[in-house]
Amino acid sequence: MTTEEISVRPATPADEEPIAHLYQELHDAEWHGRPPFPIAYEAFLDEVRSVMARPDVRVLVAVGGETVIGTARVELAARPYGPIAEIRRVVVTEAWRRHGIATRLMAAAEEAALALGTGNLRLTVVSDNDGARRFYVGLGYEEFAVRYRKRTDNVGADAH
Repeated sequence: MTTEEISVRPATPADEEPIAHLYQELHDAEWHGRPPFPIAYEAFLDEVRSVMARPDVRVLVAVGGETVIGTARVELAARPYGPIAEIRRVVVTEAWRRHGIATRLMAAAEEAALALGTGNLRLTVVSDNDGARRFYVGLGYEEFAVRYRKRTDNVGADAH
């Protein structure tokens, strides 16, 4: 299959399971196969089903033939300064990375955001994912905030 045979379209209920598998692949990759909090596939499937039922969300898939090889999600959020589109869960299966699929998914996500009523876009990337960070900068995204996290399940473990 060639990249010309890949299409990007809105997800359907038949795509829920392949999307959930992609979400799990993304989660595991973010933690290099050692996530600090394992998440069962069923939780990802529940997430997919939940967001696909929302009128303020667009879930997109990249497909080759009948196979889902990538996904992206756009969620509309109301803010005091106006609506914003959160682009989430952009993932392409490993075999199809660096073939322009994520670029096509992002173009479709931006179009979906406009259809939802905003051109104000935002996304989050794990800080050590240099490849994704370069990818988004190459698409014209700018770093504008830094998020911090703290796991409280081991707070006090270093205390003397």
